[in-house]
Amino acid sequence: MTRSTARGGATGRTTKILRRSLALAALAGLSALAGVLVAMPAQSASSTTAFTPIADTYVDSSKATTNFGTAPLLQQDAATTSQMVSYLTFTVSGLSAPPTSVLLQVTSEVTGSLPIKVLTVPSTTWSETGITWNDRPATGAQIGQTGTLTPGIATTADVTSAIKADGTYSFALISSATAVRKVDSREAGEPKWPKLLVTGDTTPTTTAPTTTAPTTTAPTTTAPTTTAPTTTAPTTTPPAAADPVIVV
Repeated sequence: MTRSTARGGATGRTTKILRRSLALAALAGLSALAGVLVAMPAQSASSTTAFTPIADTYVDSSKATTNFGTAPLLQQDAATTSQMVSYLTFTVSGLSAPPTSVLLQVTSEVTGSLPIKVLTVPSTTWSETGITWNDRPATGAQIGQTGTLTPGIATTADVTSAIKADGTYSFALISSATAVRKVDSREAGEPKWPKLLVTGDTTPTTTAPTTTAPTTTAPTTTAPTTTAPTTTAPTTTPPAAADPVIVV
């Protein structure tokens, strides 16, 4: 083998090793990119949960010591001879952030153009089967109101401002009308009972995984050592000289 042929073979092997190193480096880059894609957060999604009252009733000024805790209707009236106020309590759970919307839904059993007003109630410890006009809890500010009332049709009031986190919340329903307003209580059963419709983000909190790009060590390339072949000059042995022939 000549020196030029050996040198050409060494160059070919070196080129193959370099190509292998470049391929490994490209693979490491793709792995790191995949880690970044996996770490991207999921898109959020919203859902609505319906909560039913844990207690609801109404009180009547004309029957100041009577409890109506088991009545199938919640009544409201602004008449001077018989004022009526309804109370509801809900327990909200499962929130990881303030909801985007909270609607109080009730089903009316009368016709009315004047809405039912919704007020906050600071106390949540009143008893459905014990509350009367005389010991009714105090009411707070108005936070919403329903639309017009149609028998058998549900109507809603926006009470988002009152709900910020999990907890127990009470509301009062009043009317400025002098004709009695009536909505179904929880004793009326599904689908007419009151509901608190809570809409919010349901995406769980996720932590992006820590991605470490793999460490790639390029192989050590050692140029092959070429040893020139040893050339030995052929040994030539002269033929043996024959003894001279003497002719007599």
